[in-house]
Amino acid sequence: MGIDESLAIAVSARSLAWADYKTMPVEYVAALAGASELASSIYRAKQSDKLALHRAILLLAHQAQRTGKRKRLYLSPQQAQAFAAAALTEVLNPKCQMCKGACVVASDTKRVTCSTCNGSGVHRYADGERAANCGVDRDDWSKWSRRYEMVIGIARGSDDAVAHARVRLG
Repeated sequence: MGIDESLAIAVSARSLAWADYKTMPVEYVAALAGASELASSIYRAKQSDKLALHRAILLLAHQAQRTGKRKRLYLSPQQAQAFAAAALTEVLNPKCQMCKGACVVASDTKRVTCSTCNGSGVHRYADGERAANCGVDRDDWSKWSRRYEMVIGIARGSDDAVAHARVRLG
């Protein structure tokens, strides 16, 4: 049973009692309750919730502006939203576009290691692709790359919070 099914059972569980011999339904909700609003929105966006995606973009943009101000990597509200949308695209779509994360590509009767991702199953976003996703000219990307790395770092850190909850629950 996956975490989605466990959460569905947990919110409709009649018993909220704790037991030391097994993971009870309420523990799934409690493990994710410690996640931030951003982490929660990213988690729901992964389940194809468009409103959660919009909320995640706004929350990430706001957090990026605050963090950027502290690090002197300033972003306007429009830039922060564009960078947040691009960063969430990377976080929500990590699979290689050629092999769809399978690491191999079928060719006639052979299975060959995907040459696009070198068998990792992960899409590696190039600077030109990131610049285009952020609405920045490719020639100017070097000026913006540190800001983008900050934004995607925040997004990945928030996404990891839910992954850590999954690990704790087994």
